[in-house]
Amino acid sequence: MKPLKNKRKVSGWWWLLPIFFGFLGGVVAWAFNRKKDNEKAILILIVSIGLTVVSFLIISFIAGLLFGIMTLSRTMEIREELYFCRGAMAQIQRGYYDSVTNELTIALFNTGDVNLEGFVLWLEYENGSTKSVEFKNLKINSLDIETVTVSTDDTLEVIRMLSIECRGVQDFVTRDDIEGLGFFRAQTQEF
Repeated sequence: MKPLKNKRKVSGWWWLLPIFFGFLGGVVAWAFNRKKDNEKAILILIVSIGLTVVSFLIISFIAGLLFGIMTLSRTMEIREELYFCRGAMAQIQRGYYDSVTNELTIALFNTGDVNLEGFVLWLEYENGSTKSVEFKNLKINSLDIETVTVSTDDTLEVIRMLSIECRGVQDFVTRDDIEGLGFFRAQTQEF
């Protein structure tokens, strides 16, 4: 028979370290109590490992679940946008440049069967610079035309129109298609 070692009592408070601090708390509790009662210290360490693994699994499960819900939600938003935008179309119907005021007036025609709200005009110039002008509150009903006016100069080369609501709805015209610039300007200067 082995002689019994004199084991000192380990406080129950040491169990709180692995509960609140996981594996790190278990290592600290084991280090402080291994000489008092090695069996209990090892048991505290094992419990801390188990709690850490279980916590990791629970957190991973919850994170995966939340990611799945967010992905599904975004997929539904995209699906709704695609459904809404399937009948959307618009074009730049006409442009007029006033060289006295340096203002460009553009007629935007909603040729689709859905109402559109919010547009961006990208103006591209001869020197390669660009300017974007947003019309967030501009609403064009189906088969309606709305005009917008922007300040610019006669070095304008291209105008691009993009719907904010339906990103696939876009059109562009070059300076040749704008009255007061390009082709129309050359015609009016001949007379």
